Amino acid sequence: MSKYHFSHLENYSTFNSVEELNHHVNGFRDKTTETEFKVLWFISKYAVKFIGAAQLKLATIAEGINMSIKTVQRSIDSLVELEALKKVKTTKPIKGGQGANIYQFLPSYDLDVQAQMSKRKKTEKPCDDSVRETNSEKQTAFPLSPKSLKEFNTYTAPETDVDTYYSKPYRSVIETVYQFVKDKKIASKMYGIYLAQIKHLQDCYSQKTLLDTALCAIRTSFMATKGKAIKSITGYFNGVLNNKLDELYQITLEEMWNKNE
Repeated sequence: MSKYHFSHLENYSTFNSVEELNHHVNGFRDKTTETEFKVLWFISKYAVKFIGAAQLKLATIAEGINMSIKTVQRSIDSLVELEALKKVKTTKPIKGGQGANIYQFLPSYDLDVQAQMSKRKKTEKPCDDSVRETNSEKQTAFPLSPKSLKEFNTYTAPETDVDTYYSKPYRSVIETVYQFVKDKKIASKMYGIYLAQIKHLQDCYSQKTLLDTALCAIRTSFMATKGKAIKSITGYFNGVLNNKLDELYQITLEEMWNKNE
């Protein structure tokens, strides 16, 4: 997979929090067709690192929602007309992203909406004990496909986490790794990968849900070594965890979608 460099998107960020972004997206559910909303929702998945800005090719969107490029283009044109999105044509293509447009989600300046969101931030807990319980709350969004975060392979857990007789998550990680190989360095690196990948997810899922996902990814990674040669177990784990977090996100969205039908 090509390494994208998305730091330039920081200049196009339009929201202060993922909650605001998703509140905005959900507000267009009744203002758009099913296809238009699917396009809006798909783009929003990639607009959480630099909140409100994403850079995607039409082909990527089309493949992601199983629609034709022409259908996606028409939907985007409608979303632009509705002022849900602004399309910024790029003049300098990124590596692997030729022809990709920058999409900005345009925030609503409705004062009632902003006041309501401010009130919710003060009175509601940001997450619950499970994905299903989270869906039972009046929160409308669950962020993050962390595919653009490619620096995780070199991330190592801070020594303060490792040396104070382990936080509970780190202890769980090391115990799981030790079921396969007694290597503290590998365990520490996997824990660092875990911390980096959940960085933007901790307000959306409980620690238990995220940790269970990571422990499952560790077991899956080591089990895979029995059937094929793996050059870097930590690099492989990075990919497995990324996929499992995406699956968690998709399950959550499907539950939310079904609830609102």
